[in-house]
Amino acid sequence: MRNCRIQRPPNAGSLFYNYEDFHSIVLLAVADTCFTLIEVGAYWKENDNSIFIQSEMGKAYNVRQLNVLRGEFSLYGSAHRTEMYVVGNEAFPLQKNLMRPFPRRNLDFGKRNFNFRLSRARKSVECAFGVLAKKFEILQSFIKTDISQTDTTLKCICALPNFIKKQQSQRDAVLEQELFPWQGEISQFLPFNLSEKRNKRGNECKKYSERLLLSP
Repeated sequence: MRNCRIQRPPNAGSLFYNYEDFHSIVLLAVADTCFTLIEVGAYWKENDNSIFIQSEMGKAYNVRQLNVLRGEFSLYGSAHRTEMYVVGNEAFPLQKNLMRPFPRRNLDFGKRNFNFRLSRARKSVECAFGVLAKKFEILQSFIKTDISQTDTTLKCICALPNFIKKQQSQRDAVLEQELFPWQGEISQFLPFNLSEKRNKRGNECKKYSERLLLSP
Protein backbone atom coordinates (compact mmCIF):
# COMPACT_ATOMS: atom_id res chain seq x y z
CA MET A 1 0.00 0.00 0.00
CA ARG A 2 1.46 3.35 -1.07
CA ASN A 3 0.26 6.93 -1.01
CA CYS A 4 0.86 8.68 -4.34
CA ARG A 5 1.29 12.44 -4.26
CA ILE A 6 -1.29 14.44 -6.19
CA GLN A 7 -2.13 18.08 -6.69
CA ARG A 8 -5.12 19.03 -4.55
CA PRO A 9 -8.29 18.52 -6.62
CA PRO A 10 -10.67 21.49 -6.90
CA ASN A 11 -13.28 21.72 -4.12
CA ALA A 12 -11.84 18.62 -2.43
CA GLY A 13 -11.15 20.33 0.89
CA SER A 14 -9.17 18.02 3.17
CA LEU A 15 -10.53 14.83 1.59
CA PHE A 16 -7.18 13.80 0.07
CA TYR A 17 -5.01 15.43 2.76
CA ASN A 18 -2.86 13.08 4.85
CA TYR A 19 -0.85 13.27 8.05
CA GLU A 20 2.41 13.68 6.09
CA ASP A 21 1.24 17.16 5.07
CA PHE A 22 0.43 16.63 1.39
CA HIS A 23 -2.48 15.41 -0.75
CA SER A 24 -2.48 11.84 -2.03
CA ILE A 25 -4.48 8.83 -3.15
CA VAL A 26 -3.76 5.23 -2.23
CA LEU A 27 -2.34 2.52 -4.49
CA LEU A 28 -3.33 -0.83 -2.97
CA ALA A 29 -1.55 -3.79 -4.55
CA VAL A 30 -0.82 -7.49 -4.14
CA ALA A 31 2.67 -7.94 -5.53
CA ASP A 32 5.74 -10.15 -5.70
CA THR A 33 8.15 -8.98 -8.38
CA CYS A 34 5.08 -8.12 -10.47
CA PHE A 35 1.88 -6.35 -9.57
CA THR A 36 -0.70 -9.14 -9.51
CA LEU A 37 -3.69 -7.16 -8.22
CA ILE A 38 -4.12 -3.40 -7.91
CA GLU A 39 -6.76 -0.96 -6.76
CA VAL A 40 -6.43 2.82 -6.85
CA GLY A 41 -8.39 5.71 -5.41
CA ALA A 42 -8.81 5.45 -1.63
CA TYR A 43 -8.12 8.45 0.62
CA TRP A 44 -4.89 8.26 2.59
CA LYS A 45 -6.48 9.75 5.72
CA GLU A 46 -8.21 6.40 6.17
CA ASN A 47 -6.11 3.77 7.95
CA ASP A 48 -4.66 0.72 6.19
CA ASN A 49 -7.09 -1.63 7.90
CA SER A 50 -10.24 0.17 6.76
CA ILE A 51 -8.84 0.80 3.27
CA PHE A 52 -8.30 -2.91 2.69
CA ILE A 53 -11.56 -4.05 4.31
CA GLN A 54 -13.67 -1.52 2.37
CA SER A 55 -11.87 -2.01 -0.96
CA GLU A 56 -13.28 -4.21 -3.70
CA MET A 57 -10.06 -6.20 -3.51
CA GLY A 58 -10.45 -6.83 0.21
CA LYS A 59 -14.11 -7.80 -0.10
CA ALA A 60 -13.38 -10.22 -2.96
CA TYR A 61 -10.41 -11.68 -1.07
CA ASN A 62 -12.50 -12.37 2.03
CA VAL A 63 -15.13 -14.31 0.07
CA ARG A 64 -12.42 -16.12 -1.96
CA GLN A 65 -13.33 -14.64 -5.32
CA LEU A 66 -9.84 -13.47 -6.26
CA ASN A 67 -7.73 -15.53 -8.63
CA VAL A 68 -4.80 -16.01 -6.24
CA LEU A 69 -2.99 -19.13 -5.07
CA ARG A 70 -4.81 -20.95 -2.29
CA GLY A 71 -4.72 -24.33 -0.63
CA GLU A 72 -2.28 -26.11 1.67
CA PHE A 73 1.25 -27.35 1.18
CA SER A 74 3.87 -29.17 3.23
CA LEU A 75 7.18 -27.56 4.07
CA TYR A 76 10.15 -29.56 2.88
CA GLY A 77 11.11 -32.23 5.41
CA SER A 78 7.97 -31.76 7.49
CA ALA A 79 4.60 -33.49 7.59
CA HIS A 80 2.94 -30.33 8.89
CA ARG A 81 0.73 -28.66 6.31
CA THR A 82 0.26 -24.90 6.16
CA GLU A 83 -1.83 -22.55 4.07
CA MET A 84 -0.67 -19.94 1.58
CA TYR A 85 -0.78 -16.37 2.83
CA VAL A 86 -0.80 -12.82 1.60
CA VAL A 87 1.69 -10.84 3.70
CA GLY A 88 0.82 -7.36 4.99
CA ASN A 89 2.20 -4.89 7.52
CA GLU A 90 0.96 -4.40 11.09
CA ALA A 91 -1.87 -2.09 10.00
CA PHE A 92 -3.68 -4.88 8.11
CA PRO A 93 -6.22 -7.13 9.84
CA LEU A 94 -5.17 -10.64 10.85
CA GLN A 95 -7.20 -13.08 8.77
CA LYS A 96 -6.98 -16.74 7.80
CA ASN A 97 -5.01 -16.10 4.61
CA LEU A 98 -3.58 -12.68 5.51
CA MET A 99 -0.47 -12.74 7.68
CA ARG A 100 0.71 -9.67 9.59
CA PRO A 101 3.49 -9.13 12.15
CA PHE A 102 2.97 -9.06 15.90
CA PRO A 103 2.59 -5.60 17.53
CA ARG A 104 6.03 -4.23 18.32
CA ARG A 105 5.58 -3.80 22.08
CA ASN A 106 6.71 -6.42 24.61
CA LEU A 107 7.84 -9.03 22.09
CA ASP A 108 9.58 -12.19 23.21
CA PHE A 109 12.34 -13.78 21.14
CA GLY A 110 9.98 -16.01 19.15
CA LYS A 111 7.71 -13.14 18.13
CA ARG A 112 10.64 -10.88 17.24
CA ASN A 113 12.11 -13.65 15.11
CA PHE A 114 8.73 -14.19 13.43
CA ASN A 115 8.45 -10.48 12.60
CA PHE A 116 11.98 -10.47 11.22
CA ARG A 117 11.34 -13.40 8.91
CA LEU A 118 7.98 -12.00 7.82
CA SER A 119 9.72 -8.75 6.88
CA ARG A 120 11.91 -10.76 4.51
CA ALA A 121 8.81 -11.79 2.61
CA ARG A 122 7.58 -8.20 2.53
CA LYS A 123 10.92 -7.05 1.15
CA SER A 124 10.03 -8.31 -2.33
CA VAL A 125 6.95 -6.07 -2.26
CA GLU A 126 9.02 -3.09 -1.12
CA CYS A 127 11.48 -3.76 -3.95
CA ALA A 128 8.64 -3.91 -6.48
CA PHE A 129 7.42 -0.47 -5.41
CA GLY A 130 10.99 0.85 -5.38
CA VAL A 131 11.70 -0.35 -8.92
CA LEU A 132 8.41 1.15 -10.07
CA ALA A 133 9.24 4.56 -8.57
CA LYS A 134 12.72 4.43 -10.11
CA LYS A 135 11.41 3.69 -13.61
CA PHE A 136 8.54 6.18 -13.50
CA GLU A 137 9.75 9.48 -12.06
CA ILE A 138 6.19 10.80 -11.94
CA LEU A 139 5.81 8.75 -8.74
CA GLN A 140 8.56 10.82 -7.13
CA SER A 141 6.70 14.09 -7.64
CA PHE A 142 3.14 15.43 -7.64
CA ILE A 143 0.76 14.04 -10.27
CA LYS A 144 -0.94 17.09 -11.76
CA THR A 145 -4.02 15.60 -13.42
CA ASP A 146 -7.63 15.16 -12.40
CA ILE A 147 -8.49 12.21 -10.16
CA SER A 148 -9.92 9.90 -12.83
CA GLN A 149 -6.89 10.43 -15.08
CA THR A 150 -4.56 9.92 -12.12
CA ASP A 151 -6.24 6.59 -11.36
CA THR A 152 -5.76 5.49 -14.97
CA THR A 153 -2.13 6.65 -14.96
CA LEU A 154 -1.29 4.62 -11.85
CA LYS A 155 -2.98 1.51 -13.23
CA CYS A 156 -0.99 1.81 -16.47
CA ILE A 157 2.25 2.32 -14.53
CA CYS A 158 1.62 -0.95 -12.65
CA ALA A 159 0.57 -2.93 -15.73
CA LEU A 160 3.32 -1.78 -18.10
CA PRO A 161 6.31 -3.44 -16.31
CA ASN A 162 4.40 -6.74 -16.19
CA PHE A 163 3.79 -6.53 -19.94
CA ILE A 164 7.45 -5.71 -20.61
CA LYS A 165 8.69 -8.62 -18.47
CA LYS A 166 6.37 -11.05 -20.23
CA GLN A 167 7.41 -9.88 -23.69
CA GLN A 168 11.09 -9.90 -22.71
CA SER A 169 10.96 -13.49 -21.43
CA GLN A 170 9.26 -14.63 -24.65
CA ARG A 171 11.88 -12.86 -26.79
CA ASP A 172 14.70 -14.35 -24.72
CA ALA A 173 13.31 -17.86 -25.23
CA VAL A 174 13.05 -17.35 -29.01
CA LEU A 175 16.53 -15.80 -29.17
CA GLU A 176 18.07 -18.68 -27.21
CA GLN A 177 16.53 -21.20 -29.58
CA GLU A 178 17.86 -19.26 -32.59
CA LEU A 179 21.38 -18.84 -31.19
CA PHE A 180 21.78 -22.31 -29.66
CA PRO A 181 19.65 -24.74 -31.69
CA TRP A 182 22.17 -27.52 -30.99
CA GLN A 183 21.21 -27.67 -27.30
CA GLY A 184 18.06 -29.63 -28.07
CA GLU A 185 19.99 -32.01 -30.34
CA ILE A 186 22.66 -32.76 -27.73
CA SER A 187 20.07 -33.57 -25.07
CA GLN A 188 18.75 -36.33 -27.32
CA PHE A 189 22.09 -38.16 -27.23
CA LEU A 190 23.47 -37.45 -23.76
CA PRO A 191 22.25 -40.06 -21.22
CA PHE A 192 21.65 -38.94 -17.66
CA ASN A 193 20.32 -40.48 -14.50
CA LEU A 194 17.02 -38.91 -13.43
CA SER A 195 17.18 -40.34 -9.92
CA GLU A 196 20.62 -38.79 -9.35
CA LYS A 197 19.36 -35.41 -10.54
CA ARG A 198 16.34 -35.61 -8.24
CA ASN A 199 18.50 -36.59 -5.27
CA LYS A 200 20.87 -33.73 -5.99
CA ARG A 201 17.99 -31.28 -6.22
CA GLY A 202 16.51 -32.63 -3.01
CA ASN A 203 19.81 -32.18 -1.18
CA GLU A 204 20.10 -28.64 -2.50
CA CYS A 205 16.59 -27.82 -1.27
CA LYS A 206 17.37 -29.37 2.11
CA LYS A 207 20.57 -27.37 2.51
CA TYR A 208 18.74 -24.21 1.50
CA SER A 209 16.01 -24.87 4.09
CA GLU A 210 18.61 -25.47 6.78
CA ARG A 211 20.36 -22.19 5.97
CA LEU A 212 17.01 -20.39 5.95
CA LEU A 213 15.94 -21.71 9.35
CA LEU A 214 19.32 -21.27 11.01
CA SER A 215 20.08 -17.83 9.59
CA PRO A 216 19.71 -14.85 11.97
